Amino acid sequence: IFFRALAMADEVAWKACFNMFDTTRTGELSKEDYLHCLRACGQRPTQKDADAILNSVGSRVTMEQFLAQMQKGTVGPTEQQLYSALHNFDMYETGSLNRKDLFAMLTTLGDALTPEEAARVFEEFGPADPNGCLDIKTVMAKLTQPVPTRHPTMEGMAAELGIKM
Repeated sequence: IFFRALAMADEVAWKACFNMFDTTRTGELSKEDYLHCLRACGQRPTQKDADAILNSVGSRVTMEQFLAQMQKGTVGPTEQQLYSALHNFDMYETGSLNRKDLFAMLTTLGDALTPEEAARVFEEFGPADPNGCLDIKTVMAKLTQPVPTRHPTMEGMAAELGIKM
């Protein structure tokens, strides 16, 4: 019963989130708002995952499509998975990452960024230390921040609805 109640609470929160993004009250979201809504509900899809999600829907996304995606579970790495991945590149176990090595990884591995995109990412990380390294905790804090959006966050919606999170 407890887990069923949690699932129902999740669905109520997801519906509330969808409705907050559905500013036209049509029961549909644009693809852009759909991604913002997924992110507001805690999903962090990679660009490849986001493209696959968007290709699976039409030009407008219904509540049913949104709920089906949310029921599939979280898209994207967890914070612990991200920390573990970054920690693997901390060769000397100093709690830091070499900025040049991280730049090379971001521009060549997986969903590779362009050098310009990587440079914008590094602007968010701030300056490197005198050894050219970035603190893993600082990188994690920047990578796990909510995606900026012109729409409300889950926390904001919860507060507005009087729900404690």
